[in-house]
Amino acid sequence: MSWDLIETHFRDLMRVAISVREGTISLAPGAVRATAPAGQ
Repeated sequence: MSWDLIETHFRDLMRVAISVREGTISLAPGAVRATAPAGQ
């Protein structure tokens, strides 16, 4: 797990998480995994 990458994008991740929780956006199944770099 890349803690540096998480730290860099933490605010963006939280915005997405809040939007999903509030129902303002939805994620397609596998969307997060599909965008992860190979081997992560």
